[in-house]
Amino acid sequence: MKLSEAVKTVQPKYISILKWFLFIATLIAIIGIFVVLAGEYRTEARYLTILAATVACQGVWGMVLCDCIHRRNAG
Repeated sequence: MKLSEAVKTVQPKYISILKWFLFIATLIAIIGIFVVLAGEYRTEARYLTILAATVACQGVWGMVLCDCIHRRNAG
């Protein structure tokens, strides 16, 4: 099964949750870029990058977990 076919089987509400997590991660990464451009706070920008990656991963794994629970309860 291809990834695009697998995504079509996921409930739309879990896809929307993933989109929100990815949107928040992107927003955090953009804030980190502006912090680096400000010049003085490189350590904080590194932490923002780590936070953005963590939020994105949590969104993906949260979507997978919710979808698995939903399929288990439905079947």
